[in-house]
Amino acid sequence: MENTNVSIVSLEMLHAGNAKLRNDEKLSRLIAEDYFFMFNEKLQSICTIPRLERYNNLTDSFPNILQRVKQHLIATYLNISSVHLSRLKD
Repeated sequence: MENTNVSIVSLEMLHAGNAKLRNDEKLSRLIAEDYFFMFNEKLQSICTIPRLERYNNLTDSFPNILQRVKQHLIATYLNISSVHLSRLKD
């Protein structure tokens, strides 16, 4: 979709870093907690927030997302079909 820089850290590298740096283990735990809460929030929204509201929240948060990301990927993220996304956009 867009150029991205990705850093890959193996589990062994993570453990080695944790052994060398005192606060690194705390940082790793905080990052894992953040991802857990983000994932939990996404699951809750799929179950409790209507599709149109999820779509509006996404487009409010990322105004030009429809120009940057293909429709079927947005539909997948919202957990709806591409056809339904087309209807919501109208």
